[in-house]
Amino acid sequence: MEEKPPFLMREQDGTVFIDYLDVISDDIEDPAVGLRMHKEKVEQELAKHLNDARRWEKYRWVAEYHNAYIEAEHPKASSLLVQTVDSARSYSRIDLGNTPLRPATNKRP
Repeated sequence: MEEKPPFLMREQDGTVFIDYLDVISDDIEDPAVGLRMHKEKVEQELAKHLNDARRWEKYRWVAEYHNAYIEAEHPKASSLLVQTVDSARSYSRIDLGNTPLRPATNKRP
């Protein structure tokens, strides 16, 4: 099996991140099981951090990413959507084409 580079996503504000849900979905036999587990964990963490705005905001972002992934890749699987968050962000895939990925270096100035 040919290994593919990690998928990168870009938020509407230009922030780039690894589309780990797509990577996970490719690595397991039944993606719906993994996506349901992810959904449930995100919902648990949102509820757990209701009184910690900083942490709650991070899980809200994860919930929005999760929902955007589900809507794009599994549009008929509404049961996999995180129900406690309305998504206002948009995401798009970054096409790397044949661009080689360079490993990060630990050089300090």
